[in-house]
Amino acid sequence: MKLRMNYSENVFECSSNDAYSHLKTLKTPGSNFWIHTESTVLNFWIELDKSLWVEIVSSKNNFWALSKIDYTIAEEMLRMVDKNQGFGEFKPTTNKNWDGYSL
Repeated sequence: MKLRMNYSENVFECSSNDAYSHLKTLKTPGSNFWIHTESTVLNFWIELDKSLWVEIVSSKNNFWALSKIDYTIAEEMLRMVDKNQGFGEFKPTTNKNWDGYSL
């Protein structure tokens, strides 16, 4: 069995629109994209079924969540982080709970 890992780290300042544009380029299962601010980390990745997932860790309100999301939710999440807003019980733009979360 061979294991191939491709990893590169590019650190730069960007707007939520720039981050969203980059996020939409992820197509391959296993590819991921991290956003890191002073209080929040968002880790987006593509699953084997090509669905988009996110893990959130935020010190803003001691919040953690893991969930399958769509790109509308992802776009709003990036805007929220850009505005230094916290996350709550529901996925942004919806009235649905995260798949897993803790306050």
